[in-house]
Amino acid sequence: ANVTHFHSVITHLQLVKNNLHRKNQGIWSPIVHMNFKSLENLKCLSINSNHIQKLPPFFYSLNTLTQLCLVDNDIEELPTDISGLANLELLNVMRNKLTALPSESFASLTKIKKLKLDHNRFREVRA
Repeated sequence: ANVTHFHSVITHLQLVKNNLHRKNQGIWSPIVHMNFKSLENLKCLSINSNHIQKLPPFFYSLNTLTQLCLVDNDIEELPTDISGLANLELLNVMRNKLTALPSESFASLTKIKKLKLDHNRFREVRA
């Protein structure tokens, strides 16, 4: 079925346990490259349990996102590009491999209300 005409009305998208990232090859599955930029009303994105190590650059241009859930992946760091998600209110990165949270990653995330960091590899967290 052709779902491209739904792009403008999708506000919530869950792609949990879909092998979006091919762990051994370090590449993203073709489904990820489907026209994400045309999801102009996307508010909530959940891509939990997909062996993700890092997000492709176009994810950081999804500026309508208010909730991003990346639970149970293999993310080791949050890049400064995440500051492009200026409307983000919830960031859930529980059960990843984070060891630090660079403050510059959150510089323009002024709307953030919930940050879920449980079960990572932090040595210290600075306020």
